[in-house]
Amino acid sequence: MKEISVITQSDNETRHIAEEFARELCAETNMCHVVSLEGEPGAGKTTFMQGVGKGLCIKQQMTSPTFIIFRVFDLPRGSSASLRGLKKCIYKRLYHFDCYRLKSYEDLRALDFEEIIANSKNLVIIEWGDMIKEHLPKDHIQIKFKGLSKDSREITIQHFL
Repeated sequence: MKEISVITQSDNETRHIAEEFARELCAETNMCHVVSLEGEPGAGKTTFMQGVGKGLCIKQQMTSPTFIIFRVFDLPRGSSASLRGLKKCIYKRLYHFDCYRLKSYEDLRALDFEEIIANSKNLVIIEWGDMIKEHLPKDHIQIKFKGLSKDSREITIQHFL
């Protein structure tokens, strides 16, 4: 297991960390990546997702899919992505799940969750991933958010290899 911790002092710093994380993740390997975002309400999970979206050159606004369970975004290819610093991305789609209002894992299964995380062309990021921890792949990435004050938070990234 690898672990990195960082403290951010603003939402903009959190978004910047997430942009860099997304770009590194896209160039890293040819495996499906599953990322679990964990922390209390307001700790920075959705702010982090906004940075991920920017890092992946997604033009749509990243909001939490709390009431619809997930959103899917096609990842851009070509010159517009290159101009924004994303030189190469091994993924075709980003799936953004939110498990906060999930009643049972069967609700996710009905949405083809297992097929989605098995597809090596998908990047899957799950807010409230700790609610389905036993169903995540062993090699997932866990990101924990802890609010330290009104504007600062500690972000701990753990990669279970």
